[in-house]
Amino acid sequence: MIWESEISEAVRANSRLERTLNEMREISGSRTTDSSIDRVRRVLEQLVKAGYIAETNAASKGYQVTGKVQYLYQLLNFINENTPLLSDDGVIDSIDSQLRLDVPDGDRSGLQSP
Repeated sequence: MIWESEISEAVRANSRLERTLNEMREISGSRTTDSSIDRVRRVLEQLVKAGYIAETNAASKGYQVTGKVQYLYQLLNFINENTPLLSDDGVIDSIDSQLRLDVPDGDRSGLQSP
């Protein structure tokens, strides 16, 4: 269970967290004059709208993490495990040397065109 009050207190107690929260420009509806508590509330609202958490206790602002977070972790792990397979390093060598931007003009003689 996630509690708004606990997150807000953790942010207030840690200047780095507070600075990070204040630097987040993607918080919908936030203003530069918002307090840390307001920003935490807005972040939680966005997470609810995105389906990552669900409000389970409206009176005390308690939230439960949904299965969507688990899916995100699975996706990130898949990408991490398969990055070498998804890499285009092998394809780079077959690109026409005239189109390559990563090789200076004088060094193009050793490259083969497809």
